[in-house]
Amino acid sequence: MMPNFGVWGLGPKGGRAKFVELKHDLERKVWSFGGRGEKCLYAHVYYTEEEFKDIYDPKTYNALREKYATYLPGTYTS
Repeated sequence: MMPNFGVWGLGPKGGRAKFVELKHDLERKVWSFGGRGEKCLYAHVYYTEEEFKDIYDPKTYNALREKYATYLPGTYTS
């Protein structure tokens, strides 16, 4: 079973910094339950580089980027 949910809206008062903080808190909470914050094309990620590498295998990520997305900016590279 894989539940999927999204959060839409104007976001919290306090500007971008507060938004990023809350979004990152949500990503960590999902991860703490054994979930993965899979990101779609419409979503931003706020993982630290270390968190990203714990979730997504750097070797696989880099191979896919090399094959399909060298013209796009990277999230993280190893």
